[in-house]
Amino acid sequence: MNIFKRVTLLEKIIAVKHLSLMIRSGLTLSAGFKILEQQARGYFKEVLWAIMARMQEGQTLAESLAKFPHIFQPIFLNLIKVGEKSGTLEKTLSYLSEYLEKSMVLRRKIRGAMLYPVFTLIIAVGVGLSVAIFILPRLTQVFTSLNVKLPVATRILLFLARFFESYGLWVFFGILILIGTLIWLSQQKFAKPYFHKLILHLPLIGRISRDHNLAIFTRILGTLLKSGLSIKESLEITSESTDNFVYGRYVKSLIGLVEQGKTLSSGLQDNFLFPGIAVQIIEIGEETGSLEESLLYLTQFYEEEVSYASENLSTALEPILLIIIGIVVAFVALAIITPIYQITAGMNI
Repeated sequence: MNIFKRVTLLEKIIAVKHLSLMIRSGLTLSAGFKILEQQARGYFKEVLWAIMARMQEGQTLAESLAKFPHIFQPIFLNLIKVGEKSGTLEKTLSYLSEYLEKSMVLRRKIRGAMLYPVFTLIIAVGVGLSVAIFILPRLTQVFTSLNVKLPVATRILLFLARFFESYGLWVFFGILILIGTLIWLSQQKFAKPYFHKLILHLPLIGRISRDHNLAIFTRILGTLLKSGLSIKESLEITSESTDNFVYGRYVKSLIGLVEQGKTLSSGLQDNFLFPGIAVQIIEIGEETGSLEESLLYLTQFYEEEVSYASENLSTALEPILLIIIGIVVAFVALAIITPIYQITAGMNI
C-alpha cells in the first residue's frame, strides 16, 4: 500500500461524528455518505466513493467497510454491524466516535510526553558524534606531541579520537541502520511478541504501557458490551484490537474460560497485566450486572493514570539525561585539562 494513501484517525472521527448527526437528523445512510464524500479530500474521498458504490450494489455498510481492513479496524466494523442489525446505527456510531476520540487524545498525550526526552537524547547523541568525528581527531596531534605521560582519561580520549577519525562515518551510518532495523523488526509478526513483552517490562515506560493497554482493553470491551454484543464476541474483537500482542494473546485465552461458564474476573487474577484493583472492580461489575459501566469507569481511571504518568515522564527522565551528559562532559574536560595542567606545572618547576 502506498504510504501516502492513508486515512488519519482525525478524518475517521469527523466522518463518524457527522454521519451520526446526519442519521439523527433524519437523513438516509446513502444521503449521509454522499455528503461525506463531497466534503472529503484526497485518498479518503476515494475510499468513501468506493464504499458508496458497494452500498448501491446492495452490500451493508459493515460489508462495504470490510473491503478496507487497513483503515477500519475490527471494533469499527463490528460496532457498525451490530448497529445495522439492531436498528441502532446512530447510537453505535456515537459510541464509536467517543471511542476513537478518546483513543486519539490518549495517543497525543503519550506522544507529547515522549517528545522532550527523545528530542533531548537525539540532540545529545548528535552533538557527541559531531565532537567525536570533527573535533577529537584534531586534538590527537596536540596530545601525542606532548612530552608528558598522558593520564588514562586522555589516552582513552585519544583512542576514541583515532577510532572516530577512521570509522566515524561508519559508526554514524551503523547507528542509523541499527535504528531502522529495530523499527522494521518491531513491525514484523514474528518479532512483535518479544518487542511488546520487552516494552511492558521497561523501567518507567513499562508502567505507562501497561496502563495504556488496560485503558484500551477496558474501553473496547466496555463499548462492545454496551452496544449489545455478548461477552464472547466482545473478547474476540478486543483481542484483535489491542495494541500490544501480549495483551491480545491473553485476552484471547479468556474466551475459553468464558465458554466454560467462568467469570471474566477469575481469568484476570494473579497476572501482572491486570492489577488487583482492576480485577476487583470487574468482579463487582459482574456481580451487580453492570460490567460495561465498571469497565468504562476503569477506562477513565487508567486514561488519567497514563496522562499523569506521561506528563511526569519528562520530569523523571530529565535528571537521568543530565547526569549522563554531565558525566560525558566531565570526562572530556578531565582528559583535556589534566595534561595541560601537567605541562604548566612542569614549566613552573
